[in-house]
Amino acid sequence: MKKVSPAIPTFTAIRKHAEAQVKSLNRGTSHTEPSKERDLGILDQSYTSSAVHVLQEGRRVRTAADRVVDVVSNGLIQLQLGNSISKWWYKRDQERATMETW
Repeated sequence: MKKVSPAIPTFTAIRKHAEAQVKSLNRGTSHTEPSKERDLGILDQSYTSSAVHVLQEGRRVRTAADRVVDVVSNGLIQLQLGNSISKWWYKRDQERATMETW
């Protein structure tokens, strides 16, 4: 595998590291029948222990960099004010054959 693509072992190491950091990405590593109950139990335990979905009064954003960007609104503004749609159409507007071969 290393001869075919030297990047594959690197990607595998990155995936394993990410899975170790974020337990909700847990995947099996063997070719066995998956267990939905066990996998959902691991995911449920991860969400419960992290408590990211629990409202905590008084929690504040510390810096502007920590704020979540509203990508939906920003994308909509770009669609309305920018030329994204015209660029998209320009790249796809081409003459097409209509003749059928029987």
